[in-house]
Amino acid sequence: LNTISDFCIKINAEQLDSIKTKELFDILNIYSNDYCCISALANLLFVSNQLSNKKTNLRKLINKNILSTDRDKIYDSFKTLIFLHDKLADKAGIQELIAEVIYQLKYKIDKNSSYLIIGLCELIKNNAIKINDLKQLKELTLKINSTIKDADISDEFKADILYNVYRLIGIISVNNTEVLFTDVITTWKNKSTDMKIDNDIRQGFQKGINEALAYKELHMNHCTK
Repeated sequence: LNTISDFCIKINAEQLDSIKTKELFDILNIYSNDYCCISALANLLFVSNQLSNKKTNLRKLINKNILSTDRDKIYDSFKTLIFLHDKLADKAGIQELIAEVIYQLKYKIDKNSSYLIIGLCELIKNNAIKINDLKQLKELTLKINSTIKDADISDEFKADILYNVYRLIGIISVNNTEVLFTDVITTWKNKSTDMKIDNDIRQGFQKGINEALAYKELHMNHCTK
């Protein structure tokens, strides 16, 4: 099934007729609760011009998987969110899902929180978070340090989450054009040079900057071709 899913993510409208597309969609849809195939379903709907009609069903699947405990399902959900943001004119439902992720992180940190923050990193790189949710994200970044400290998880999980928060802020520092995050960026940038904090954690800030710059360059090169 993973092979079929990988194939369906990459196909375009010229490679399949409508009958084969529907057959593949039906196969993946049957197993969508157990396997990571939402992004494949989304692409099949897109190439068959059904994406707008079926977006509610996709959002339900994403909502179920994005806050699960399965890392691969979480990543696949974020991948689908980015795809929908790129392909759909009506992005309201997408932003609701993003807002829910931010809300969860604001009030609950657990061993799966790193996966959600990694997903937010990808959303930021793709400019898929709107201003209202960016404001909520700012609130999250201002309080998450203390939330992590109080979380009932191992130090290893805390370190991993913090590393990815540094990555997130590093990406924001490159991608965000608003003055909204200026104080947040300054705070975390200063933390990234604090020798009292483990270097393996602090280096996430520069890692995020490098990622965002590389993504921008890749996107610019793609647009000029």
